[in-house]
Amino acid sequence: MYVEERAIRLCQQGDKAEFRVIIYLHNSRLFKRALYTTHNPALAEEAVQETFIRAWKRIRSFKPGSNIGAWLSRILVNYLIDEHRKRRVETAPLEAAIGLSDGSGSTESAVILDDKLKQLLRLIAELPIDQRIPVVMRYSEGFSLAQIAETTGWKLGTVKSRLNRAMKQLNKQFQAASEPIASSKQWVGRKS
Repeated sequence: MYVEERAIRLCQQGDKAEFRVIIYLHNSRLFKRALYTTHNPALAEEAVQETFIRAWKRIRSFKPGSNIGAWLSRILVNYLIDEHRKRRVETAPLEAAIGLSDGSGSTESAVILDDKLKQLLRLIAELPIDQRIPVVMRYSEGFSLAQIAETTGWKLGTVKSRLNRAMKQLNKQFQAASEPIASSKQWVGRKS
């Protein structure tokens, strides 16, 4: 993408105005990832802002030709993990986080998601952050295992084991209430 490459080059030369192009191109994707991870719009917004601040400070270290989206995602993931460790980030109710509830408790919002989906999303939100991040990236955003490894800086085997542990945990908890989601091998072992 020529516009992005030009913006990166100019930012590396100190042009702050061009950083707006990078923000414009990547803001919504980063916000979506942060929201799925924190389940709190205010914390997600804070995480994205901090990601862009850190990216601007380090823009000269970005290697031209590399994937800036992956670079920004890695900054975001590292920030979310650091913040989680620092303050054990509190989460908002899931319905509010994904915009299904206006806080009134209306039945319209409750009908939108069926009980099993609500339960699954709640269980994902309860996963440890090092398991939640790859689950969100894989099944919400469609990242391949290799892309998750590149974005997070984890080894491929680490990504696979964290997804496997997450799926076993989700199946165990989901099975206690109803039926299994899928085998962990089915989820982790898909070709990508």
